[in-house]
Amino acid sequence: MAGIESPHLLAGTGAPRGVTVLGSTGSIGCSTVDLLERNRGAFRVEALTGNRNVELLAKQAIDLGAKLAVVADEGL
Repeated sequence: MAGIESPHLLAGTGAPRGVTVLGSTGSIGCSTVDLLERNRGAFRVEALTGNRNVELLAKQAIDLGAKLAVVADEGL
């Protein structure tokens, strides 16, 4: 019997799925970041975005190895 492939891995490659989290510093975004941290091998974080919480966004980006972090608030 063939094994069931993880739905988080790219079909046929076994490679982690690349993801971008919009609003990673909000409540739903923080829950998503928590899920990504608990499943590091299944996902590759391409980018994170946040509105104003620069310190949290920077911490998330470093912890997850994100290639890009974007702050939306132009006034910062």
